[in-house]
Amino acid sequence: MKKNRNFLKPVIAAISMLAISLTANATNVYDDIIVPSANHTVLEDAIVAANLETTLRTTNGITVFAPTDAAFTILLGELNLTASQLLADPNLEQILLYHVLTSEVLSGDLVNGTFTNTFNGDSVFVSLYGSDSFIDQAKVTGPNITADNGVVHIIDDVLLEQNSIIDVAVTNGFTILTQAVIAAELVPALIDPMSDLTVFAPTDAAFTILLGEMNLTAAQLLADPDLSDILLYHVLDSEVLSTDLMNGSFATTLNGDSAFVSLLSTGVFIDQAQVTLADVDADNGVVHVLNDVILPQNSIVDVAITNGFSILTQAVITAELAPALIDPMSELTVFAPTDAAFTALLADWNISATELLANPSLQSILLYHVIDEELLAANLMTGNVVTLNTESVSVSTSNGVFINDSEVTLADVLADNGIVHVIDAVLLPVSLSIESEEEIRLSIYPNPTSNYMNINLYDAEVNTYSIYNVQGKVINSNIIPNNTLTVDLTQFDNGTYFIEFLGEKSKTTKQFIIQK
Repeated sequence: MKKNRNFLKPVIAAISMLAISLTANATNVYDDIIVPSANHTVLEDAIVAANLETTLRTTNGITVFAPTDAAFTILLGELNLTASQLLADPNLEQILLYHVLTSEVLSGDLVNGTFTNTFNGDSVFVSLYGSDSFIDQAKVTGPNITADNGVVHIIDDVLLEQNSIIDVAVTNGFTILTQAVIAAELVPALIDPMSDLTVFAPTDAAFTILLGEMNLTAAQLLADPDLSDILLYHVLDSEVLSTDLMNGSFATTLNGDSAFVSLLSTGVFIDQAQVTLADVDADNGVVHVLNDVILPQNSIVDVAITNGFSILTQAVITAELAPALIDPMSELTVFAPTDAAFTALLADWNISATELLANPSLQSILLYHVIDEELLAANLMTGNVVTLNTESVSVSTSNGVFINDSEVTLADVLADNGIVHVIDAVLLPVSLSIESEEEIRLSIYPNPTSNYMNINLYDAEVNTYSIYNVQGKVINSNIIPNNTLTVDLTQFDNGTYFIEFLGEKSKTTKQFIIQK
């Protein structure tokens, strides 16, 4: 006998009516949050223009970052567009989908320093600073407005898909720099699509060297209260390509201090750090990779420039010694001749300042004014002191302080990486007379080099060579058996070095870079 199933019809009908009722009463992020908002009229118009109403109504489990009308007004002003032009933009759909996550994420679920996937296939960067949340450069001003199919977070800026400076750092393995930028709460500024910035980006190896020199762990560096100031010293508020950098100039950074630019025969230097890779393009600026971390300081070069030692400064720049004298890890003593002292020398030699700067012995003369330790006037003792050109100066303290025949007229001018004593005459190394008789003709290659360096000597009888670092310490020396020589550099670290060739009546010094 067949069972009578008619009694199920009322039940089925009731369930259908309940489903219809539930569907009718379900809320969605578009109709129930964006449309009723008086502060999101431009966003609503944009959603309609991009035909995304259905997507936002029917897609479940989504997160929408909703820029306010004020945010769109700012964007239109920055892009010099009208609202109509924005709504007609062929990229409008992609711009809007960059504001939508593929999952429902409440503000409490956001993870600091992470990328989160959006509907347009790209990712936004999340930064959490105290109670504030940032999506790329935009601050969340109204979190966790929920509907049945997702959640809306109101933001104060429009997000734009881009390959930002942060993206460049993350995707190219600048791990410590990225962690530092996050810890210093600088991500929104460096990810802002309306910025045009220049970032000098130290590698992880550069940070590792700094940590070793300062005896710090990475965690201690990230907790340093000066971290933001250090990082902002690596950023310029305009896009400057390597070809736009000017030798001997200061570049004003975002921390208000200035970094010194040196264009040397061996490459481009920012303070003491060499640019190892230039002009890495980002949508909101350019990145130059550095092999060292630069630190804001009042260096010996700053002291010379700000106190009017113009000829000495020009000489240091010409002799390519600025990076060594700016190095924040140095502790140097500089005997600084005044412009009057240089003028007296020029008159004595009957040459011009230009001729002095072109003198092949210039670097040796300047290094003869530098000692590889910090010596206050009270610590100067009568006797001989070795300088960075490997020769000694004679110190006399019996009647004032004299360095050779030059008197110290102003002592103990402090710099962050050493000390300056002003002197009234230019110091001249004993070997200068030898150097001026014959300049050794030679070539060294490759330069920069890695593990080996070739030397060719031309028409000169050279007996020995010595290699010394930027602090003037001799680290290798040997006799020269013939006019062709290969020097093994495998035991030396990366950096700037000098090689000195000495003959019976000749002496020449060349600078080279080891870059492995």
